[in-house]
Amino acid sequence: MSVIVTGNSILFARPIIHSPQINSNEVAMGTVAGTGFSMTSSGTEYGTHYEGKYTGTLIASGGTFVGTQSWTIGEGAPQTRSCAGAFMKSHA
Repeated sequence: MSVIVTGNSILFARPIIHSPQINSNEVAMGTVAGTGFSMTSSGTEYGTHYEGKYTGTLIASGGTFVGTQSWTIGEGAPQTRSCAGAFMKSHA
């Protein structure tokens, strides 16, 4: 997962994996307000529609987030799951 914060904008990208291969990439964009942020994503790839909604907190060394990911494969039933994560600032 890659996270980029520029001013009051935040963007992250991560692979969408449907075993055993990467099917696509999710890209979420949003805004930063103080130490908090919110992001959303939406897309359709290879017959799968996905949406993500995330909120989190930034600190000097990185941040944490929680969210909900939803997807529908073809004509199948929609599926939803909660998620959480953390990221660290790169020193490159």
